[in-house]
Amino acid sequence: MEDIESLFNELYDLFRAGGLSLSGLSEMKGRELDLEKMFKAGVLRKSQLEDGKYYLGKCRNAIVAKWSAEKQKFTYMRTKFNQTFPETINHPEDDNGYDLFVPIRKIIPMPKEVITNGK
Repeated sequence: MEDIESLFNELYDLFRAGGLSLSGLSEMKGRELDLEKMFKAGVLRKSQLEDGKYYLGKCRNAIVAKWSAEKQKFTYMRTKFNQTFPETINHPEDDNGYDLFVPIRKIIPMPKEVITNGK
């Protein structure tokens, strides 16, 4: 498995090549995303995602999330106020004006990234 630094470099290179800024994605509330530009830069479409698989990507609070085909959402482990719990988040194709998980690659998660009951 590749090291996390290599994966991040790939993520940033894909976004730069497409003229996108990773840091701006979670601040894009109220703005329409240019999905085709994102897909050309390497962002995975929902149709490319596999149920129950984990993906490297970007949102405000995580870099790894698990895709649920049934829910049509990602889930990631969030820590807030010393509590860790699963939280769901949309794919860019389902932009609802809130934070989105932008997936770029299927990965094997680290133990702390595996979805649990939050315990």
